[in-house]
Amino acid sequence: MLLANACKKADNNFNARISFLNGGIGAEPITIKLNDNIVISKDSFGVLKKLTTVPSGTFKVGFFSGANTLASFAINTNLESGRDYTWFLYDSVSMGKIFLQKDVLPEKVTEGKCAIRFFSLIPNTVNLLLQNDTAKRFITGKSFGTYSNAFEEADTTSRQIQIKEFGAVAAIDSFIKPLVAGKIYTIFLTGSIGGTGTQKPKMFFWDHN
Repeated sequence: MLLANACKKADNNFNARISFLNGGIGAEPITIKLNDNIVISKDSFGVLKKLTTVPSGTFKVGFFSGANTLASFAINTNLESGRDYTWFLYDSVSMGKIFLQKDVLPEKVTEGKCAIRFFSLIPNTVNLLLQNDTAKRFITGKSFGTYSNAFEEADTTSRQIQIKEFGAVAAIDSFIKPLVAGKIYTIFLTGSIGGTGTQKPKMFFWDHN
């Protein structure tokens, strides 16, 4: 599936910016075209390409995999001048989906807090929680396919960050990453449960500021 979202940003009056995450299980590298112009080329699974400048306007967006074969998606969308968009391909290759949405980052964060949005791109994951290694919880109840552009404020921590399914003993993945006051994060969970190699569950952070 693909998620596209947009946020206000400092750029010129004629461009937008797009970020793309290929989160499709088993997907080949994905190329994206606006009309007939390539804007992202051969993005591999689990790689986030951030903030590529593109023209603003209304375009036919095509997603291609492998030897320039259309990846079953062609969408007409408007890219507004001075906005940021994040696009996600997710789910399996046969069930691949695209989600489009504008990025709207918080203008300010409560003192002593950070702001987080979380996307599980791993099918069949439910009731996920984000915690540190002392079981201090920051975000709970996130499941595959329940995507929202909203950011939630969370406490900060200097401890290891873990993603777990509610009630599970073992973490799906962990990350030695402090959550810093005033920061705005997008956290992605990709791969597949039980996967190996590039398909192994992986969590990574996008630090927006």
